[in-house]
Amino acid sequence: MKPYYQDEAVTIYHAETLNLLQSLEIQNFSVITDPPYSSGGAFRGDRNKGGNKYLGWTNSEAEKVAENERPAILGDTRDQRATMQWASLWLSMLWSKANDGANLFTFTDWRQLPTFTDSVQCGGWVWRGLVTWDKLHGRPMKGRFRNHSEYIIWATRGAVDEQETYLGSILKHVAPRGDDRIHETQKPESLIAELMSMVPPAHTIIDPFMGSGTTLIAAKKQGRKSIGIELQEEYCEAAATRCSSVMFFEKTEDARAGQGECPGTACNSGRDAMPLDIFEGVQ
Repeated sequence: MKPYYQDEAVTIYHAETLNLLQSLEIQNFSVITDPPYSSGGAFRGDRNKGGNKYLGWTNSEAEKVAENERPAILGDTRDQRATMQWASLWLSMLWSKANDGANLFTFTDWRQLPTFTDSVQCGGWVWRGLVTWDKLHGRPMKGRFRNHSEYIIWATRGAVDEQETYLGSILKHVAPRGDDRIHETQKPESLIAELMSMVPPAHTIIDPFMGSGTTLIAAKKQGRKSIGIELQEEYCEAAATRCSSVMFFEKTEDARAGQGECPGTACNSGRDAMPLDIFEGVQ
């Protein structure tokens, strides 16, 4: 299939993920992606909004107007059983093409967390852990916990290919807002870059639900190659525009062998940023 956009680092396909993955030939890759959660929102009526069920959760009138102008998110209205079967299909396709040592990072929310952890394992991946994305901001809710977190399921194909990075399991990054927010569920570039520090430097990054291309931009800035797949052409165009404005400096083999390289992000944070010898004997 002809790419929608391609440069020396980035390849974008305007396609449905399951169809494209069947014919995509690639090795030595890891996956960072943010698929449709299909969580249905907090109320039954939210599902009837289709892809625009996220409207109304912003603070300013300007942001609400911008939300109304964004394309609806396709494939975001499945129930739990359908979501698990659908996710298991694309996850198993990725597993079948990956090499041992490949990493998988996939986002979800609390409602669909059990569904996606099951899907990851049904797809053949070894579930390694859970990372919490703390957005730092969230609307206070009377009598409830403030909803300011999402979750990232970490899995591998085979054994972990350990990198020289020591991340905590709670990553704090503010979500894009205002003019920086192109996609309804856009993730912070700094968060994606931090996850990428866990991936072998020579790996291409695949994002089968690319959205506006944040994963591809983070990869390009780190000197990595990447592939993005997106069903909605509006977001393919947005991602292509964003990626074309980013310079690419491919890492040499010597640079890949270096320690602690994680451009644009703090590779070591929290407790794990401290000298390792102070944790001797600590469980």
